Amino acid sequence: MNRDGQLSKDTGLFDDIEFSIDFNFMVDPDLINESMRKFRKVFFKAQHLLISDDPYFFYRVKEVSIGALSRAGLYKGAFTVVFRCDGYKYHISGSRVMKDPKEYTYNPFDVCYPIYVLIGSGFHTLTVNGNSITVDVPGKIFIDTELELAYTDNNESAMTRVSGDYKPLSLLPGSNSIACSCSLAVYTNWRCI
Repeated sequence: MNRDGQLSKDTGLFDDIEFSIDFNFMVDPDLINESMRKFRKVFFKAQHLLISDDPYFFYRVKEVSIGALSRAGLYKGAFTVVFRCDGYKYHISGSRVMKDPKEYTYNPFDVCYPIYVLIGSGFHTLTVNGNSITVDVPGKIFIDTELELAYTDNNESAMTRVSGDYKPLSLLPGSNSIACSCSLAVYTNWRCI
């Protein structure tokens, strides 16, 4: 059998995106290096990148690299920052606002991996699109389906309190069904390309 071209497999994943952004600043000549140290501290802590012409979406920053400081004059410094980000854009409302799942079961974007917040005590079942997990809820527990982690509101691991597979709890494009035997809120993590 002969083939023309290369075989490829769709993994459903997208390559990271890099943004190279030039910065410059003006300051007293004796403070240029001190200012650069402060900039580095701020940029290396970056977790999200918001582009001004798309204010309702952000990119998740995976890595930051900062170029060397160059002096463009006595009072002016310049440098370039490269942000390596996840290939998806995330909608601001999906990551900052806990939502009542009864009102937000329709996913207008791509497959997303929400964080479910179960509130109650004892053993409860969370079911999403027919896929269930059992959770021993200690008051409040966060189920992060993307990272496949469970933790309490004190950021303590609660992995032993969850029985079941996290990934099938994703929200598919279109309508989804979500049910829980205790109180539930959702960070939807809406995302798109």
